[in-house]
Amino acid sequence: MTGDGPTHDTRSAKLAALRDYWLARRCGRRLPGRRDLDPVDLPRHLSSLLLIDGIAGRYRFRLVGTKLSRLMVRDPTGLHLDQVLEESELEVWDDLLGHLALHREPLAVRGHLSWASGWAVPVEWLLLPLASDGTTVDMVVAGVEMPELPPRLPAGRPRFSFSWPPPAATDRWTGDGPTALKRWLNGVSEAGLVAPSP
Repeated sequence: MTGDGPTHDTRSAKLAALRDYWLARRCGRRLPGRRDLDPVDLPRHLSSLLLIDGIAGRYRFRLVGTKLSRLMVRDPTGLHLDQVLEESELEVWDDLLGHLALHREPLAVRGHLSWASGWAVPVEWLLLPLASDGTTVDMVVAGVEMPELPPRLPAGRPRFSFSWPPPAATDRWTGDGPTALKRWLNGVSEAGLVAPSP
C-alpha cells in the first residue's frame, strides 16, 4: 500500500460501521474477543475481512475473505504472514500489529495496492484488536474498503508498501518503510491520536 497511511480514524462509512460494531461488542471490557463477533452480524464485511492471530509472536492468517484472497493470488488462510509477504511488507505488518497489541486501540491505514504493471487501487484498512480475556490482544480483525475490482486483475500479487503524510501539521513523519512507520506510530501515540472517536 502506498498513500495516506495510518491515522486515528476512518473515512469509510462501511469501516466506521465495523468500528461501531467492535465498540458495541466490548460489553464493558477494554476489548472484545473473537467470540464476541458474530459473522451473521457482518454480511457486508465478510468478503473483505482478515483475522490475524499469534499477536506478539509469529502472525498467522486465521481467516481471509474471498475478495482479499483473490488479491493474494492464492488463499493464504492458515499460512503465516512470513509465508505470504515479502520481508519489507512483513516488517511493516509486524510494526502495525505490535502497535495494536501495545496500545489496544483501532488503527486506520489508507493507501494503495500497486501491481508491478503500474496499476493501483486506493484502499483503506481498519485494524481492530481483539482479546479473549478483554485486555491482552491475541487477535486482530481487519476490514478493508476498496473500489470494485475488475474481473481480470494484473498478473501477480499487489505490493503492500506504506507511505503517509505527517499526523499533524507540525510533525514531519514522512517516508516509506518500517523506520518511517515507527516514527509515525510514535508521533501518533504521543499526540494521543490513535483511537477513533466512538
